[in-house]
Amino acid sequence: MKNIRLSKEQAIELLRENGEYIKYFAGDFLDDYDIINEALKTYPGALRYASERLQDDIGIVISALIKDRNVIRYASDRLYSNKALNTANEDTLKHWLKVCKDPENFDLLDNDFFIRENRRYLEFAVQIIKDKLKALPENEVNKEYIEYIIKFIKETIAKRKMEIKQERKQAKIQKNREREFERNFDELLK
Repeated sequence: MKNIRLSKEQAIELLRENGEYIKYFAGDFLDDYDIINEALKTYPGALRYASERLQDDIGIVISALIKDRNVIRYASDRLYSNKALNTANEDTLKHWLKVCKDPENFDLLDNDFFIRENRRYLEFAVQIIKDKLKALPENEVNKEYIEYIIKFIKETIAKRKMEIKQERKQAKIQKNREREFERNFDELLK
C-alpha cells in the first residue's frame, strides 16, 4: 500500500466521513488535538490510537466516554483510575466537557445538579481546571481567572456544607417529632 501525504485539513475532512480512518494515521496526526477530536465524533475508539499525551487529556477522554463508556481502558493510567470519571453519568460528563472546551463555561458547574453531586466530582472539576491551566503558556495564565475559580470552589464547598448541616438539622427535628409522637402514643395506651 502506498503512503499518501495529507494536510491537516484533508485529514479532518476524511475523519468527518468516518472516524475509523484514524487507524491508518500515524505520527503527528495522532498527537493532534483537532484530528483526534474529529475522529472521536464518529468513532470513540479513536482514543486507542491517540498519543499518550492526548490519552491523558481530560477533554479528549470525556469526549470519547460520552459516546462509549468502554473506551476508558484506552485512557492514561491517571484518568483510568479516576473514580469520578469512571462513575460520572452522561450529564455530568457533558458539563465537564463544556468546561474543558472553554474555561469560561466554568459557571455551568454552579448549579444545583452539580452541587448535589458527590465531593469527588467537585474535586475532578478542580482537576480539569488545573490541567487546562498547565496547558496554557505561562504568559497567558490569567490570575483573576484563577482567583475566580478558587473563590467559586470555596463558595461551592461552603454552600454544600450548609446544605448538609441543614439536612442534618431537619433529620434531627424529624427524629425528635417521631420520639415525641411515640411517647404520646405510649401514654395514651396506658
